[in-house]
Amino acid sequence: MSKAWTNKTSEICTAAAPETSLCGEFCGGLEMAISGFESACADFGRFSAQQGYPSQLLWIERDCVRIWRRRYYVWAAHTEAGRQSAAFRFAAAAQRNSGVWIEALARTETVTICHLRVPENEADAEEKWIPPAGVKMSVRVDPAPVTLVRGRLVWRFLRRFGGFSAHFGGVL
Repeated sequence: MSKAWTNKTSEICTAAAPETSLCGEFCGGLEMAISGFESACADFGRFSAQQGYPSQLLWIERDCVRIWRRRYYVWAAHTEAGRQSAAFRFAAAAQRNSGVWIEALARTETVTICHLRVPENEADAEEKWIPPAGVKMSVRVDPAPVTLVRGRLVWRFLRRFGGFSAHFGGVL
């Protein structure tokens, strides 16, 4: 499996002020960070389209990926939950003035399957080339074959008998 990537770094506004709490008093900080997330999503959709990927994004988490017979399967029934999780992590990164990494892990004919990574600390950000206050964007040059799963019975089967993917092609 190829590990080739195309990268782009885009500056964004880390809108949440350091004194803004994510839980409790908003003062507009969380809402501004979420609008920054929406802007980053739009930028990433355009970037992925330029690279031959669909501009529609599907946000996934680690537990949404299984392997069965050398093929990746992605649980796509709860797309809004993945997007909300990515938005929350984006807002948390904005509050601590950290950059983020949006990566396209795979694609189907209609969606780009992506994940948002937030570095744990400055050393982690430096190791992964994540800018201090911005968005690193990347897509795979040769993405893994993937199938979207929407049916509960199929997903239960894959969860029971399929391999758990602790990573998606070495990145999740």
